Amino acid sequence: TQAKLPVVVGEDAGALLTGIVLAIDTQWHLAQVGFAGGALWVRDSGLAVGQTVRLRVLARDVSVTLHEATHTSIQNHVPCVVDAITPDAHPSQMLLRLRCGDTVLLARVTARGVHELGLQMGMHAWAHGGRGGGACQSDGHTAHVPHAAKGLLRSTGAAAEFVAESRSPVASTSPAE
Repeated sequence: TQAKLPVVVGEDAGALLTGIVLAIDTQWHLAQVGFAGGALWVRDSGLAVGQTVRLRVLARDVSVTLHEATHTSIQNHVPCVVDAITPDAHPSQMLLRLRCGDTVLLARVTARGVHELGLQMGMHAWAHGGRGGGACQSDGHTAHVPHAAKGLLRSTGAAAEFVAESRSPVASTSPAE
């Protein structure tokens, strides 16, 4: 089954999510953004509770596990269902479309990983991410987005890069590790 890509193809394949800032953790400089299907911790770049933001989650930064990860530095874990499995440009890679509630995420993983996990369409899994480090723009000012997305999806080892883009009146941000 071919995955219908939510954003772009190639190295920058990913999904663009719209969410609402649910909480700010001032001790760790993180903001929790809720979206239809879960919530992600992102770097706080001056966001306000209740603010609408957009998160760009790159497929190369998303990993998948069959069980919720524990004892990990990854902060973001999202339950999902494998919606599609498609060969990617290189034969070693596969592109997964993951349905997290009403939200679609993409994950670029190895074909060997798909085989070893026995991934099939319709299976329940956990999506994880890990890389933050993108830029967050809000009201014309750019702030650094922290590595708080390292658990975008409850998966081990992979990172989810959340790049924030600001658009009036909607501000954008990136998930953190």
